Amino acid sequence: MKWRNIVFILALVSTSLAISFQMVEPSSPEYSWGNIPVSVRFLDDGGNPISNASVYAGIPGKTIQLVFDQSTGDYTGTLEMLKMGTYTITAWSDYSGVNFTDSTTIFINSSKINISVLAPTGQYGPGDIPIKLSILVGGEENPDVIAEASITKEGEVVWEKNLEYPYNELVPLDEGNYVFTVHVSADNSLETKTTSFTVSKENLYLEIINPKNQTYEGEVPIDVDLWSNGVFVHHANVSALIISGGELVKKMSIPEAQYHYSSKVSLDPGFYTIVIEAEYNGNIVRKNISITVPGLVEENGTIVPIPGEKPVTVKEIWTNLQRRYYSPGVEGTIAVSFIDSTTGEYLLPKDAKVTACVYYDNNTNCFSLVPKEKPVPHYEVKFTFPKETWYEIVVNATLPGYQPITHRFPPIKVGRPEIKPPSGAEEIENYLFTVISPEKGTTYPEGSIYLRVQLLDKEGMPVNDANITATIGNSSFPLDYEINGEYSAKTEPLKAGKYIVTFTINHNTTSFNVSRELVVSAKKLTVKVLSPELNENITQSTIVIKARVTDNTGDIVPDAKVRAIVVSPKTGVHTINLVRNLGTGNYEIEYELDSPGEWHVKVIANKLGYLEGSDEVSFNAKFEEELRFSERDIVAGAVVIASLLVILIIVRALL
Repeated sequence: MKWRNIVFILALVSTSLAISFQMVEPSSPEYSWGNIPVSVRFLDDGGNPISNASVYAGIPGKTIQLVFDQSTGDYTGTLEMLKMGTYTITAWSDYSGVNFTDSTTIFINSSKINISVLAPTGQYGPGDIPIKLSILVGGEENPDVIAEASITKEGEVVWEKNLEYPYNELVPLDEGNYVFTVHVSADNSLETKTTSFTVSKENLYLEIINPKNQTYEGEVPIDVDLWSNGVFVHHANVSALIISGGELVKKMSIPEAQYHYSSKVSLDPGFYTIVIEAEYNGNIVRKNISITVPGLVEENGTIVPIPGEKPVTVKEIWTNLQRRYYSPGVEGTIAVSFIDSTTGEYLLPKDAKVTACVYYDNNTNCFSLVPKEKPVPHYEVKFTFPKETWYEIVVNATLPGYQPITHRFPPIKVGRPEIKPPSGAEEIENYLFTVISPEKGTTYPEGSIYLRVQLLDKEGMPVNDANITATIGNSSFPLDYEINGEYSAKTEPLKAGKYIVTFTINHNTTSFNVSRELVVSAKKLTVKVLSPELNENITQSTIVIKARVTDNTGDIVPDAKVRAIVVSPKTGVHTINLVRNLGTGNYEIEYELDSPGEWHVKVIANKLGYLEGSDEVSFNAKFEEELRFSERDIVAGAVVIASLLVILIIVRALL
């Protein structure tokens, strides 16, 4: 045997015997469900706490990292134990190339019961009232658990039943106030949940989505939701009464759309109350809302603006901000004047609310503007531009008697940072134009899709005053500006199919079009991770990540893009691509684990024309890492050998 190997072995024996690794808690053999304390004492050969180690503890399927407590000198943490049973809790650490472990066994004498009453709750119309429960025992569904449910009215039981999994029931009830109670017992635990609800003919759920209490110009949208017993009400009679000055201006029927009732109405300038009335099976419910349509009207032969909602003209004032570029740290004054559009007079009401929000990078700073009389009536606030980037400034104002105001200043840039076009940006007509959504290679589910684009000028500055529209088939609609040069809109509900979305951009004297394909599908990829298995204990360092990808019919999908996101307890997140095995049809890859502990794998599959699918598992790696010897181990080994040599010399001298 080589001397170097002897040194390593002696160093290992000497060091590991001197170091103490002991689990102090759990200190009791029995606990109820809840947070179980875990504490490990890790001492060096001098009896001093080792504070720079990575110490873990756990049970199969659940691992935590313990934290060093300066006050006690121990590594501490808690394990949440929800389910009754016997558990062996193991603590371990790989310190200086040596693996230290200790374990203890405890008994959890009861399970945690969690009851969620999804229904009944709130208000219902007469008829079948739904009962729907979610019950978890020890954090899991247990189909064998019985729920003892009852409904009382004025203290008298009107219905009771033992509900079996999946805990769904319909109970016919008349008008009244009711209390629903459910009892669940399992694994030495008992849990009770109570809810109150009302049944009334007047309690059809009517919600006015649009219009809201605000000002509208042009067409006024009317959107209504109608529900009963937690279910959308189809084929109801929904109408709108439009009243102005106490007189009925118009009565109209609101037709049913896809899970709501929807219409539009054009109204002249004025003040209106819109009364929505819904009738279903003899039950009637009403709600009303007030709106203003601004503009000019004739009163006694004179054209006057609608009182309370006069139009306003905004005038920008920049004090010492006249250029496009500035140095970091420059202080500017954000200032605006408001002018009555009909009289031309400056407005400076003291009870106005005027704010300015400054947007840059991922920061938003908002300030209140203060009124000033000179040089002209205006509102202002000072702002220091802290760094090299571009800035957007938006002023919002509410002046009593006038329309709400939102005004955007042209973007400004501080410094001259390098222009980095966004990924996917196209250089068109001195602009940088990016289609953010729909994203190339992405399939979207049926329904409304958010469209989003970004428009920058050639110097990377956001363009916030362009006119951008989207066209899908014969339908066109505008995109609204948000921030960061981004414009967005939501499409009408789309069925499965391929669409061409054409964006038309108009800014100053420039106009151009950009088209993108939009793929909408009801088909979805299903991913099943075959290995490693959920909560599997793996004793080798090399594994095969294997997954099966199928479509809606259960057939294997041969040409999907499949990747695995692997989370290591030691080195964090890694992403790898899986390759299809032509023999089995599965997607797989061989992967080398870098450390023992709890691992997590999520497999994601994509294919154009299919919605993304994924599956994930956690598993425990319990292999022993290759021993590595530190300088301290070598020194300790050398000391032991030197001691042995001294003893040998002394013995020979004595002999």
